[in-house]
Amino acid sequence: MRRAVRLLGTFLAVAGALTLLWALVVWQWQDPFTALYTKWEQRQLASQY
Repeated sequence: MRRAVRLLGTFLAVAGALTLLWALVVWQWQDPFTALYTKWEQRQLASQY
């Protein structure tokens, strides 16, 4: 039982740290997935032009 609680606590701490890291990335550099998609779309539009 103690081992399971410790594993759960470790998992929750890591998940919280990753969530804070993701929030920092989105706050600083906007959403990276949207930025990559926009870049790809702009390149496609530029080649059509």
